[in-house]
Amino acid sequence: MVENPYTQQRLERLAYRFPDGLTWHENWQRLALMGFRGAIVGTRGSGKSTLLREIHRRCRKQALDSTLIGPLDTLSDDPISEPAHCLAKDESTGLRTLLLNVPRPCRRGQRAGFDRRHQRRSIRQQLEMLDRHTILLIDGLERLSWLEQQWLVRRTASPTRCAGTVVTVHRFAMRFGISVWIKTTPTRALLDELLSDLGRSADRSLAKQRWQETPMNIRDVFRKLHDDWFNISHQRSIQS
Repeated sequence: MVENPYTQQRLERLAYRFPDGLTWHENWQRLALMGFRGAIVGTRGSGKSTLLREIHRRCRKQALDSTLIGPLDTLSDDPISEPAHCLAKDESTGLRTLLLNVPRPCRRGQRAGFDRRHQRRSIRQQLEMLDRHTILLIDGLERLSWLEQQWLVRRTASPTRCAGTVVTVHRFAMRFGISVWIKTTPTRALLDELLSDLGRSADRSLAKQRWQETPMNIRDVFRKLHDDWFNISHQRSIQS
């Protein structure tokens, strides 16, 4: 059977496009001028988590010492069950990145997920790997309470504890003590470009329909296209 073109593995290989039109090098230099302390701000499904994963992947390719904690799922908000580790070394910079995905706590009445105590313990254990040579990447800062956000950001503010902090948030607030680095802006034009990269330009009409159902959320569009492809393939197999 032909592989679904919208699998998570294929989508993760798509290159991230900065909305400001600048190159990776230019935006990375801008982040360096900010002391490697910045916020990636955008709506759900706009590419915030994808950008963090891309930073991690590029750091590894450039031989930066990178540690991945918690497999970041760019297509899912589900909580992470167990942390996973991946290490690479860069002798030229001495820096490394620590990617922390904040587990989503379970809500009242839900069985799946993390309780607050488990969530806090998981984060503290991961932060033990921080040092002054590490840039901390935090995905899902808003899953924490206001006081927990303050604790986490302030804990990593000192250059003796952390080389920098990059967070993803839906709405920017100055209380984080971190300036905006990137505002992710999903558009129809961006969706068409990503379809071209996947070799699925023929699906633009269907993608347009899905975009109208979930505007400004490219992640959900790809989820629906994944299901559409599966359903169409299943029907064809039955007919044949």
